[in-house]
Amino acid sequence: MHHLLVQFAGRIALDNWTGQGGQADRQRAADDFSTGRQQVVEGAASHVVLPSEAAARKWKTALVTWAGVVPTLLLVSGVVGWLLPDAPRPVQQILSSVLLTGALTWVILPRVRRWSRFWMLRDSRGRLRTES
Repeated sequence: MHHLLVQFAGRIALDNWTGQGGQADRQRAADDFSTGRQQVVEGAASHVVLPSEAAARKWKTALVTWAGVVPTLLLVSGVVGWLLPDAPRPVQQILSSVLLTGALTWVILPRVRRWSRFWMLRDSRGRLRTES
């Protein structure tokens, strides 16, 4: 997850930057591949609230995880069963679980969560959730 924090000398400088050079067009284009949240805070000491996967509803997190697990589980268990058809069932399951855990941890779930973040972090009104 990446964040962009931009600081200006004052509100007038911010308004000038937002209104010039197609900045609004760039922000709309960025909405296609990111989850945007704009906060305007004034003063030297500012508190910025960032969206987090911890703010996502648990049922959304479970659904997205399940969507990544099921196809991976079917593929891994099918391949292990095909490669080791005569191996005892516990051996097949242990090998499948090791491969499944590795694939989910480093390959599947990071991508699935990145692709679904725009949906997971929205509330029922379509606003970005920042608290659980």
